[in-house]
Amino acid sequence: MSNEQIHATQALLALKSKAANGIAWTAEEDAKIKRWLDENGHVSVLAACCVLASERPQAYPKSLGIVREAIGRRHLPSYVELSVYEALIYVEALQLESFVDEILPFIGESLAKRTIDLDNTICLLGKLARAGESRALALLRSLAHDNDPGIRDNVALVLQGIEPG
Repeated sequence: MSNEQIHATQALLALKSKAANGIAWTAEEDAKIKRWLDENGHVSVLAACCVLASERPQAYPKSLGIVREAIGRRHLPSYVELSVYEALIYVEALQLESFVDEILPFIGESLAKRTIDLDNTICLLGKLARAGESRALALLRSLAHDNDPGIRDNVALVLQGIEPG
């Protein structure tokens, strides 16, 4: 990774955090996001994740497509994979339906690898299950029996909102 890519990655992670906390970007930051969306590789994926976390995807219409393409490629570095989940929980379930067949194998790989915190992954599964995606519900039910008590607890909370008592 070049120094420029490292700088862009650090800046994008900070901007994603800023967006997730409801803090607006400056005009200069906004211009950088637009420029980084046109980059190749992980920088554009992180920029798209920033946009989705800001809940302003209409201002940058190609953001969801960039994330969708990254999910299809799989094998993302852990920090990008985590950013994808953090971003997708801000996307409306209706928009996710168009590529759920790509999302579920991506989730399956994340669950198998366990290289990232799975809280946002579980949250995304819950969103998909509430939208009627039976495969997401099946994955949640299987995670309810996971060896990790933290995962079991998180899944139990998510399932409470989906399944009656």
